[in-house]
Amino acid sequence: MRSQSLNFVASNTTSDFISNLLESNVINIIILISLLIYLGKRTIVTNLNDRKLNIQCSILEAEKKLSQAQLRLAEAEKKITESEEIISILKHEAKIAANKIKELIVNNAKRKIDKIILDGKTIIANTEIEIMNQIKNRIISTAIDKTKIKLTKNLQAETIERITDNKITFLNNNL
Repeated sequence: MRSQSLNFVASNTTSDFISNLLESNVINIIILISLLIYLGKRTIVTNLNDRKLNIQCSILEAEKKLSQAQLRLAEAEKKITESEEIISILKHEAKIAANKIKELIVNNAKRKIDKIILDGKTIIANTEIEIMNQIKNRIISTAIDKTKIKLTKNLQAETIERITDNKITFLNNNL
């Protein structure tokens, strides 16, 4: 009995399993998937290969763009370095030019100051000479006037003229 009951349980379990499989459409789904795989294998493989090729092309294109970007970056960095060198050179040249201009301005100002000083000294010297001449003329004029006064008191007109002429000649020769 035991064996019968085991057979019965086994047959019931197997038949339940089979009926469950049929009821659950698992077999139908497996058959459908198998048919899809069998029939769609070429399409799927073709699609996957196409997709693989597209991905590989995209990767190659991305790598190409990356290398181009790296080249542009290297060129830009090179240009930056060159620009910095040019800026440094220009700054140095500007400093040199500024120093030269400064020296020219200072030298020009010194020359102008020296000229003004020389002109001032010349004016002072000329003024001193003019003042000295005026003083001499005033002294001569005063001496002549005093001499005339003394002579007019003591001497006659002819003698006065002769003495005056002699004194004027003497003073002119000595000055």
